[in-house]
Amino acid sequence: MPSPSDRTVSFISVAALAVLMLLTRFHHFGSSVNLADASLAVFFLAGLFLSWRWFPMFALLAAGIDYAAIGWAGVSDYCVTPAYAFLLPTYAVMTFAGQWARRYRALAIADLAPLAAVAALGAVAAFVISNGSFYFFAGYFAGLSFADYLARTAHYAVPYLAWALFYVAAGLTVVTLARRLRAAVAARA
Repeated sequence: MPSPSDRTVSFISVAALAVLMLLTRFHHFGSSVNLADASLAVFFLAGLFLSWRWFPMFALLAAGIDYAAIGWAGVSDYCVTPAYAFLLPTYAVMTFAGQWARRYRALAIADLAPLAAVAALGAVAAFVISNGSFYFFAGYFAGLSFADYLARTAHYAVPYLAWALFYVAAGLTVVTLARRLRAAVAARA
């Protein structure tokens, strides 16, 4: 049975990840006035520090934000095609990568390289699923070969991966600082 402090930490983690998604999901790559989407990192960090039971909540939150962005904020619905359903396996891959990386969540110096490698591999797999499904199921690329599609979209891979890894690193930094603060407070008590 989780202790009250463990439940508090879980609640704070869920709330922080939800707020991060709420603040960033409206614009995929960001701009000078909008933060880039942190959804991949949210699912990875949820897998790393929480349980799978949170996956449906974060998936519904992502869909709800998309609905609000399109319906009320004027964001284009260009990406809402039959391929949109493949965001579920995209996010599941990131959650699985986070779950797999749990052995490194002590965040010791020796854990950082394998943790980064798992996060990067998860993000690459997520990119392949989301972009591959968009090519095959969006209905926009009937006359375009897969090689031509890759050539046109390859430049999206770097920011896609970079933003995911940036937010994962930021999240891990926050967790490390929170752990140190908690340890310092406990040592003074």
